[in-house]
Amino acid sequence: MSERDFEIIDEGMLSLNKRKDSYLEKHLCYIDELAHALADEAGEEEIFFRDRSFKERYFSVTSPRINGCAPFNTRLAEGYDSLSLLYDKGVLCTRLCDILGIKGIMSASTFFDEGEEGDGSICYVKSPYADAAYLSFAKTREDARAFYCEDFTQVCEDVYYGRSTYCILPISNSKDGRLGSFRNLVTKYSLVTVQTVKVQSQDTETLFALVKRDLEIPKTADGVFFEFRVPSCEHLGAVLTVARACSMEASSVDMRSEGGICDIVLRVNDGGICGFLAYLSLEHPDFIPLGIYKEI
Repeated sequence: MSERDFEIIDEGMLSLNKRKDSYLEKHLCYIDELAHALADEAGEEEIFFRDRSFKERYFSVTSPRINGCAPFNTRLAEGYDSLSLLYDKGVLCTRLCDILGIKGIMSASTFFDEGEEGDGSICYVKSPYADAAYLSFAKTREDARAFYCEDFTQVCEDVYYGRSTYCILPISNSKDGRLGSFRNLVTKYSLVTVQTVKVQSQDTETLFALVKRDLEIPKTADGVFFEFRVPSCEHLGAVLTVARACSMEASSVDMRSEGGICDIVLRVNDGGICGFLAYLSLEHPDFIPLGIYKEI
């Protein structure tokens, strides 16, 4: 192929890209209009992502629409369309939340049931490294006070039954990665992470988590992570695509063999967190929040 042939192809692609940019701007205008129309559909008696009539309208306007193309291009066209539709949903949900005044990290509480505040009691199994973790957590809490337990099951039970507001658990280290037994305890007692800190020993770095029964929403989004679980890994690609559309970057993904569930950790973006939570609440209402927390 000659140099001129490459130039002709490049010119053709450039011409198409210019038209695509113009199309994209018009497309985003339609999404904005659609967000305003959906906002008008949101009732006052029930929050929109739990309102049946709103959800029916949402799904009707976000259903796939494949235009006709040559049969041999159908599979590729469907792939492009599915990715484009997921980005549309992320942008639409973010814009919808903006219009409804659900903005920023502090508004993330809109999507979760209100929990009890509790006091500053923190229980843990005493060790030099857990002591170091406690001192780090205590610096961020005015009324922190420590209680010691004999084992990690008792630590979790004390929080579950309300005898202590928080507990400290090691959740991963640089040698073994995620510590499955502690993850299972967190799941068993339905606990969530509110802060994490890394503690260095001679040859190992251990990540400790401060956990409790209810979510705590940080005051700012700087350095904050959102961890959640989806019960089926088949939704992983869609969830991560929408997360990117909401400017949320994946920090880690743990695909667990038992039950095919996925634990996902995202870096929080202040402008996108509520839109992403709206998407999850509408499209994957069985997601399980595991924590909105900052590493200190």
